Amino acid sequence: MSEFTELLLQNKSRKKPKPGDVFTLQVKDNLFYYGKVIKTNINSSNVLLRGWNLIFLYKYSTTCIENERLDLLSHQELLLPPVITNNKGWYDGYFLTIGNVPVSGEELSLDYGFWDDIRKNYRNEEGTVLNNEPAYAASYSLVSYGGIGRGIHRLLNNEPHYL
Repeated sequence: MSEFTELLLQNKSRKKPKPGDVFTLQVKDNLFYYGKVIKTNINSSNVLLRGWNLIFLYKYSTTCIENERLDLLSHQELLLPPVITNNKGWYDGYFLTIGNVPVSGEELSLDYGFWDDIRKNYRNEEGTVLNNEPAYAASYSLVSYGGIGRGIHRLLNNEPHYL
């Protein structure tokens, strides 16, 4: 198991995320990754996911927060598969929104899905069964900011992310 398991506190916000919101996660001193809210208020057949947020976390990292080139994120490779998370990352201060860039067609058409371990199939965030194994896949579950932080730290230590 990796030494780091959590994200560093940035700034608490009582604002709910909106589609296109770009945010930072600080995984250790002077190491930031960027994320983007792709969908909010998901209408899922899985009641545990209903009303929450689909986010992408990008591989691009920096030693300080940069706002100038946020529009380039959609062309970056993902760090982790897309995940569904609640608002606690923002409310508790671990996700810091730094701007808003409309969700691109490239982001909306990304080949992703979620593995439903009970039904043994891949689904989209709304619960529709997918016909193919997607290029990016995570478990069909809600992922906390702590789980996201642990996943990133595992990757930094060349371990599987287990999302």
